[in-house]
Amino acid sequence: MKRPKRVLLVGIDGAVPGLVEKHIAEGICPNFKKIFEGGVKSLNSLCPMPTITPPNWTTISTGAWPVTHQITDYWRHIPGTSPNAANTEMNFSGERIKAETIFEAAERAGKKSIVVNYPTSYGIHKRLKNSIVVGGSGLSVGTIQDNETSKNLGAPYAGGQIFCDDLIVGSAYHPGGIVSDFSPAKDWENVHELGDDPMEIEFDLPFEKSPFKPQKHTWYWLIRDVEGDGYDTVTLSPSRNFDDAFFTLKLGEWSDRVFANIRLEDGSVKEVAFLGKILKLNDDGTDFDFYLTQMLNTDGDLWCFPNKAAASLRDIEAVPTTKAGFLLRMMGWYDDEMFSELIEMHNKWLGEALVSLMDNNEWDLCFFHTHPTDSVYHYMMTELDPDTCSSKEAHEHAWEFHRRLYRSTDAMLGKLIDYVGEDTAIILVSDHGSKADGAPFSPVNALMDAGLLVADDTKEPNEAIKLAMKNLSKEMAEAMRKSAAEPVIEKCKAFPQRACYVYVNLKGRDPNGIVEPEDYHKVQREIIDALYTYVDPKTGIRPVALALSKEDALVIGMGGEQCGDVVYSLYPEFGMQHGAFLATAKWGIGDLHTMGVFYGPGFKKGFEMERVTQLADIVPTICYMMGLPYPKTCEGAVLYQALEEPDSYTC
Repeated sequence: MKRPKRVLLVGIDGAVPGLVEKHIAEGICPNFKKIFEGGVKSLNSLCPMPTITPPNWTTISTGAWPVTHQITDYWRHIPGTSPNAANTEMNFSGERIKAETIFEAAERAGKKSIVVNYPTSYGIHKRLKNSIVVGGSGLSVGTIQDNETSKNLGAPYAGGQIFCDDLIVGSAYHPGGIVSDFSPAKDWENVHELGDDPMEIEFDLPFEKSPFKPQKHTWYWLIRDVEGDGYDTVTLSPSRNFDDAFFTLKLGEWSDRVFANIRLEDGSVKEVAFLGKILKLNDDGTDFDFYLTQMLNTDGDLWCFPNKAAASLRDIEAVPTTKAGFLLRMMGWYDDEMFSELIEMHNKWLGEALVSLMDNNEWDLCFFHTHPTDSVYHYMMTELDPDTCSSKEAHEHAWEFHRRLYRSTDAMLGKLIDYVGEDTAIILVSDHGSKADGAPFSPVNALMDAGLLVADDTKEPNEAIKLAMKNLSKEMAEAMRKSAAEPVIEKCKAFPQRACYVYVNLKGRDPNGIVEPEDYHKVQREIIDALYTYVDPKTGIRPVALALSKEDALVIGMGGEQCGDVVYSLYPEFGMQHGAFLATAKWGIGDLHTMGVFYGPGFKKGFEMERVTQLADIVPTICYMMGLPYPKTCEGAVLYQALEEPDSYTC
């Protein structure tokens, strides 16, 4: 009998198995090759509905379906509010999980876990005594993507970094950045060579979102013409004393990692770490962009539990990058080269953080998640697919970008394989797959056509919707605008909400509900009929592949308070990369199947497993192999077909 001494679960968000295998065949992913060819590769690995991040990582960590753990989407419906789309909020808090995690079950057997950057793990530390949890309230360490968590921490709103957001200071407008001009430098001390006409910018750090409540801090950018042929040297300093400077750089250079002491309103001091880069600077200093990564406090407060586990992470010559650079790339802060560099920094920090935590602490289970793959698919999957790309040049650029992404991810994987050794089982898994953009679909149209929803589409969408629309095609943007139109609540029988739900506006349950309780099931059927019979006017095709009442949705593991009254899925030639699709959907090079590969002690070698693998099956398989108690709410099954000697664990 071969029991693994430990288990390392490598979570790669949105990874499409076929695209990974393409790069394995190209010879650029030797570490993926080792795992794929030396272990068990699932040919039919599926995830629950919706095919989206928080619910499916929660299923992986609990072995339970969404009907049980109740993390049912990227967002949640705010209890006690009207079920229209406006009353939702981001959903990354582990405190809402209604199921027991494998980490809690393992602790009952005296085992310890390390959980890093794992969606919906933030708050789980409150249930654990001897394990380590890093991040988990968003897609990257230091991010708060949960409204309730943000409120509880005292931050004014969610979506920002826990200490200080990334910052760009430039000559032109960037959303969320600082626009400024240089003025003549004055009163600088201890500068060896100021050059001709040195210039400076004075700016305040943007601490508005931080729950730590820092005092106002004013820093300075100094540019100099050192060579006599234009401004070429940039310094960042917290004062006009050059001896205090954090770094001095040329165009295109990254700084080393920087430490700074930030004083809080209560008089205490937090040390933070960050890096900077000079993105743009012309000779006369009129066109420039200077970038700083997020600043993250090095003591682990509010992002590493227990805080002392963060001590070993201070030595990493990188920082966890904000969503690996994706959001700011979409906002136009920088180009694809910079985006790739931030992905590489993300993978460097994550790989080294995992090794450091494993090396400095006892552990039996290590679960982590990395998100750049999914971000890149949202950005480039339509260009990766030859059937949907806009041009040959865009297609080739997307594939080169994708190769660079996977080289970086493969290097991180190799670091972990080398560290854990041959007595550790390694599981590669994704939470869902991905596909290209299809034709736009909004359930608002179907419901309005059926007289179930009345909306006021004359009002301007909010700023968040406008920002999202900027990054979509004209058709997709118009679909989002219409779907975001404000419903006239007192006239609506139904509201679409989140990725794949429609709610009945039920009297007695919902504020301003108008549907009588005795008509509830009747309206459910009207909604289902409206979805099934709606035909997209441009393509002449029905977009909706499946529509189920909440009660019938139990057959796909859906239900409970955080499930809509109707659940629907789309055909893959409609909609965005993932979300309102069944896990079996395929379109072009896109595939919503998840990646599921099992490697190491106890698993077969070089085996392709045809049996259907559900994400809920991972936890019971680990528990069976390691002799751990099963989570009390576990619903998955052991993957006996993947094991070399399945009977030896019990007989």
